[in-house]
Amino acid sequence: MSTVGDTGLTRADDVGARSSRRWLPLLALAVLVLFAGVGSALAWRQYRDAQRTDLKDARAKAVVAATVFDTAFGGQIAALSSISQAPVVVSIDETGMLEYFKRLTRKNGKLFTGGLAWIDRKGAVRAATNGTRPGQIAVSDRAYFKSAMRTGQPYVSAGLTGRQSHKQVIVISVPTRDRNGEITGVLAATLLIKQPTAGGQARSIALGYSGLAILDRENQLVLSGFRHPRSLVALRKFGKADSGVLSDVQGLDGKPGHVVAFAHSKTPQWSVILDRPRSEIFGGARRSLGIELALIAGATLIGFAVLAWILTRLRAETRALDAQSLRRRKRYEEEHRVATTLQRSLLSEIPQIEAVDTAARYQAGSTGLEVGGDWYDVIRRPDGIVHVSVGDVAGRGVAAAALMGQLRNAFRAYAYDHDSPAEIMWRLIRHMGDEEMATAVCITIDPDARQLAYSSAGHPPPLLRDDDSGGVMRLDRAQAPPLGFISPDAVIEAQVPLPPRATLLAYTDGVIERRDRVIDEGIERLELVFGSLDPAVPADVLADTLIHEVAEVTAADDDIALLVMRFLDLQATSGAPRSSALVDVAQMPEA
Repeated sequence: MSTVGDTGLTRADDVGARSSRRWLPLLALAVLVLFAGVGSALAWRQYRDAQRTDLKDARAKAVVAATVFDTAFGGQIAALSSISQAPVVVSIDETGMLEYFKRLTRKNGKLFTGGLAWIDRKGAVRAATNGTRPGQIAVSDRAYFKSAMRTGQPYVSAGLTGRQSHKQVIVISVPTRDRNGEITGVLAATLLIKQPTAGGQARSIALGYSGLAILDRENQLVLSGFRHPRSLVALRKFGKADSGVLSDVQGLDGKPGHVVAFAHSKTPQWSVILDRPRSEIFGGARRSLGIELALIAGATLIGFAVLAWILTRLRAETRALDAQSLRRRKRYEEEHRVATTLQRSLLSEIPQIEAVDTAARYQAGSTGLEVGGDWYDVIRRPDGIVHVSVGDVAGRGVAAAALMGQLRNAFRAYAYDHDSPAEIMWRLIRHMGDEEMATAVCITIDPDARQLAYSSAGHPPPLLRDDDSGGVMRLDRAQAPPLGFISPDAVIEAQVPLPPRATLLAYTDGVIERRDRVIDEGIERLELVFGSLDPAVPADVLADTLIHEVAEVTAADDDIALLVMRFLDLQATSGAPRSSALVDVAQMPEA
């Protein structure tokens, strides 16, 4: 009985084993079908996500390019507006204007490459650096003159062709006024348009700007001889939007199946367009999809392989994911380099000032194509007054960079018209939109009167060190809420005397902020290190030392902007200092 029982048990085991072997192929097939279906769905989803990412990147690049043009033309208009307020222009001294214009164009040949001219109210040229005889207009289209006279506002023309030189130009015009504020004519600056070379096109492609097209206010291609594109179907679909992207539409060459990214540059009224075939935009995503589907098909065909092969395959896939992660990291690092380059291009050069040693530093704190909103700027007016601005726009990305460019350009414009930091700060409030926030500090230095005035909107306090005594002062007596939450009557300013030898330090919160510490600890550390450094250390060395000993120790992941100004033995003059104490800007008349 024992033998029969053992035999029955063995047969039962054999039946169970055979039943298991019979179901194993079906189970393996079901697992492989499930694997193939899930894998294909994930690959398709990744492909669609990659397409959306490519579309967002194209739009972001168009917006960044449009912001760069706004910044560039804003600087040109600010410079031209400053020239229009020169005494020889206000008093309509034609001989003096011509000499003044020639000095400006010789001193800075890159500012107005096509020349500078003044046109009277009747439309006759009275002073021009490009050799045009009095009374002549160098280009056929005079919309830039008529618009400036009619509106009293700056104007950037469409693409024009010079009558005599036959060169392609853009004309920027601002109205000129006499001492009574009456319009006396138009100051016109001509910019020569250089067609891109093969090397320039290669650099644009390397930065991801292949297919870049720029349309002026009359929809002429700026970089292609001012000719009109064959088709404007895609541009019309954007309507009045400031930016956007369309897929599978008709391109500027009239061919279908293109991706068109659009951004509007408000100052020159240009349209920045990235126009490329879908096959180029989504080529990388399609290649990745094909590779992934091929891998899934191969895994399905080898589905009946042994468990050891499956484990080997899993290890191979792990190595493939590691390689993909490495490629992605390298791509993010490259995007970070491009974003930092674009950010630095939005920051201005620090001017050279007599008896002042200046250094500025900018350091990006994130990875990927995320442009920050930190800025610094220094303006020296013809009367010797020096205006300093340091600020930080909340958030990251193209929107933050665009707002930063607007605020910095506004500061540069107002700095030439006002000598009070509170008045400048008051006017910066107008440039803040809904749900936008930024912190900023404006500092005004009068070297002759040895006075420093400042006004802050939610920004960390600048530091002023007396290089003779070594004492460090926090400039924190003129604090107000950040821009975007501030009312005009909250803007105040304070003044302090400027020692003969002093060092000014202004910075953004990336230098001192740390997530697990209160911000006052960071300010105290910065103040301690700043006060302990040798006053004879040059500004460049001082800036690098502060970043190394404070910002890198703080280990913040925010952007860093830092400005150091060493005043080397300023001498007092007979100039009368400004009124001291605090000033309520809300009581000031608006300019």
